[in-house]
Amino acid sequence: MSNSYPVRKITDKDTLRLRVKGRRKIPYDEALRIIMEGYTAFIPDLNRKMASYVKRQLEERAGTPIFMEPSDYVTEKGPENGYIFKVALVERYLEEKASRGRG
Repeated sequence: MSNSYPVRKITDKDTLRLRVKGRRKIPYDEALRIIMEGYTAFIPDLNRKMASYVKRQLEERAGTPIFMEPSDYVTEKGPENGYIFKVALVERYLEEKASRGRG
């Protein structure tokens, strides 16, 4: 049993099933603008590793901690998987406000 990646031969008949994934750019400036206005930014189709990288980039650019969480955003087309990002201080404030309202 090998511990290496499998290699598949792609024939002309298989190219209809083959989908090449291109790199997509993260709109950091737009996400940062949304976050700094106090809103939540949702970026679809991120895996955990990429989401962590985006979080670090946003924290460096904003100079403040950023809250990140996996999330589904439901649209007319169906749910989109991705991650939400917002200023961590806003998240802490909302949690404290909610806990004060309970007790």
